[in-house]
Amino acid sequence: MAELSPADAEAQVAFEVYTDAQARMLRTMRPEDGIAAGRAYRRFLDVFLTPDQRRQLDAANIVPFRRSA
Repeated sequence: MAELSPADAEAQVAFEVYTDAQARMLRTMRPEDGIAAGRAYRRFLDVFLTPDQRRQLDAANIVPFRRSA
């Protein structure tokens, strides 16, 4: 098997972290595990963004969802 490029290796590691987090979320169904899986997915997507795209996304004023009591 051919060796992966550094970018592909980074994407593979980020994807494995995401799939592990997703599997944990599906096992536990805990909101905090879902949040962790979402964050891991974002890190996976970051591998494919340019630095400018990443800065724009980080600067976006996204209002988080809050659970009401």
